[in-house]
Amino acid sequence: MLSDFDFELPNELIAQHPLPRGKSRVLCHDSQRNLQEIIFEDIHKFFNSDDVVVLNNTKVIPSFLSGNVNDSEITVNLINRYSGTSNETWEVLSKPRKKLAINSIVKFSETLSGRVIEKYNINDMDVIEFNLPSEEFYNEIDLVGNMPLPQYIKRPTSPTDSTTYQTVFSKVKGSVAAPTAGLHFTTDLLEILKNKGVHIAYITLHVGSGTFLPVRTEKISDHKMHNEFYNIDQNTCDIINEAQSKQNKIVAIGTTSLRALESAANFCNGEKLVPHSNYTNLFVTVGYEFKIVDSIVTNFHLPKSTLFMLVCALLGSVDDGQRLYKHAIQNKYRFFSYGDACFIQIK
Repeated sequence: MLSDFDFELPNELIAQHPLPRGKSRVLCHDSQRNLQEIIFEDIHKFFNSDDVVVLNNTKVIPSFLSGNVNDSEITVNLINRYSGTSNETWEVLSKPRKKLAINSIVKFSETLSGRVIEKYNINDMDVIEFNLPSEEFYNEIDLVGNMPLPQYIKRPTSPTDSTTYQTVFSKVKGSVAAPTAGLHFTTDLLEILKNKGVHIAYITLHVGSGTFLPVRTEKISDHKMHNEFYNIDQNTCDIINEAQSKQNKIVAIGTTSLRALESAANFCNGEKLVPHSNYTNLFVTVGYEFKIVDSIVTNFHLPKSTLFMLVCALLGSVDDGQRLYKHAIQNKYRFFSYGDACFIQIK
């Protein structure tokens, strides 16, 4: 039941600013349930040659836009991207929403505008078709947009967020939220891992705002996950297939990397991974049978969220998840996107 995944989190533990990369605390949980604290830049000590680290190389776009419609100011948050259209088309949250009607034209800059093509009654979202194809669209919002910090960060966006809310290995534009476990990595740490013989593999999963949405159905099985686009290329498939054949450790950096890998395994019906792109709405909770991932590095998540449920699934039970988070709260670990991390090792 949903209430099983609830816990009380003091507001002061919700991180409002990031620490320097690599300086956050990490709560390490090994396969024997032992706990140990380290600083993130020392996490390489837990890896051996031929282990695999999987990173999400998605790049956060400045998806918070200010515009004008019929001489009225309006703000638009890009939420989910539509596929199959020549120009960029997005589901958006707009304020004040009453200013938008079907066929309203919103002007964001001299170059960028959008037309409202649909309005939803259920989730208060609108659909806007922009006037630019992908490459031009992303170039323009780089100029006029702002970074989409989560709502639990109760401060104005800072110029430094454009760097700190982006991983050092970000490459493929498309996310409206950061794969936050990856924010801890530095280029130096990645080099240390490579020099130890650790294989670094990349997937792309474009993180949607649905990652922050709480589960609202008391019966967990009634929850419907949001769709997110992912891609896995030939090089990553080769690295994962080789590691599995040798039973080497495969560590997902973040819940997005885990969901992409497990979705790819399901797509390939348990056979060797092949390169492909797809959309996933995989919901990982207690009882899920993991096919690829045996360890994860992830931040501390919202109560009653699908992300906390995923953590419980890896640990094996809700009780184990609650025990881990109770320890984190008692020891004042910093929570959420700009917070500390935990390293859950299953083998």
